[in-house]
Amino acid sequence: MAATKRERSVTVLVVVVSIAIVGAGLMIRRLVPDRASANTPEKRSISKLLVSVEPVRSELNDVSIVARGFLEAFETVTVSAEVGGFVKAQRIEVGDKVTVGSLMFEIDNELRVTNLSRAMADVDRRRAELNRANENYARVERLKKTDSANPTEVTRFSTEKAVAEAVLKQASAMVDEARILLDRTTVESPRTGVVALVYIRQGEYARPGQAMVDIIVTDRLKLITQLGDREVVAFSLGDPVAMTAAALGEESFEGVIHAIHPRAMMDTRKFEVEIAIPNAEGRLRPGFYVQARLRRSASRTASEQVLTIPRPGVFERYRQTYCFVVRAGDDGEDRAYLTPIETVPLLSDPQKLQVVQGVSEGTMVVTSGMQHLSHESVVQMRRP
Repeated sequence: MAATKRERSVTVLVVVVSIAIVGAGLMIRRLVPDRASANTPEKRSISKLLVSVEPVRSELNDVSIVARGFLEAFETVTVSAEVGGFVKAQRIEVGDKVTVGSLMFEIDNELRVTNLSRAMADVDRRRAELNRANENYARVERLKKTDSANPTEVTRFSTEKAVAEAVLKQASAMVDEARILLDRTTVESPRTGVVALVYIRQGEYARPGQAMVDIIVTDRLKLITQLGDREVVAFSLGDPVAMTAAALGEESFEGVIHAIHPRAMMDTRKFEVEIAIPNAEGRLRPGFYVQARLRRSASRTASEQVLTIPRPGVFERYRQTYCFVVRAGDDGEDRAYLTPIETVPLLSDPQKLQVVQGVSEGTMVVTSGMQHLSHESVVQMRRP
């Protein structure tokens, strides 16, 4: 009986040990991979970053700049009195439009009319004296032909004739002067424009040289704008300018660059550029707010090609400008390479930059999705 119990205990112990050995083997097999699988390299899937790309392009350097400002009178003319006298009539007021020859003032001319009449009467007397002198001189000339002329009379009548001619010439000059002074009693507009200021009124006394009226010349206006050093070198005198005035809607007007100041302003370090705008019809007025687009002449634009890169594709790190250039790597995958680049602003398109060096035409550069990129990142290109 005791032996039977001992045999049963041994049998149970053998079974438990066997189960333990089998379980341990299974655990070891699960935890430790076989040697063959350990020597086989694991293949990992490469994660590609989606980016937008655009090529570096060669384009015409069609420089264009927008300028805004207020129109100014190209010229203001001050008309002054040329003779003294009371203003007898005033024909204009501030804001009136005048043309060349428009009558603006009349100055009292009674004295000038009297002076002209006296001068003309004096000319008549001097002409009669010359006629008598000519008759006397002709008579002694006939006597000279017969050798019967008195030499003294010949000399006297010859002198009288010369004096009479000189006196008549002087009297005629006095008539011309009196007529000019009389004409100057009517004050006319020398230019086409608008009356800006009236200095003297009817009934007041005008002194010679006294300012009477200011006329704003409106057949040509100007716009003064300022350009930086990179901008001003792109333009020349005569380059075209198109503009619109806020007061006139979409109506377009043409002008040209009339003057470029040779030196930058001390306060802004910019150069003043003066644009002249013809205004024969008078549609524009001084003080109108306008938007002007300056362009280079077509002949110079057609002869200049530049490389351009989208502005979003360029960024700065540690005071150096970079872009990400996409090209195939050694493994055949498209990769983004951090590339230093030098650019300047492109005046014709603010959304692009002009390439100085760093990339060539046709190079694909990343324009969006670069925030997670690093040098040699694998990318998937999305073209525009």
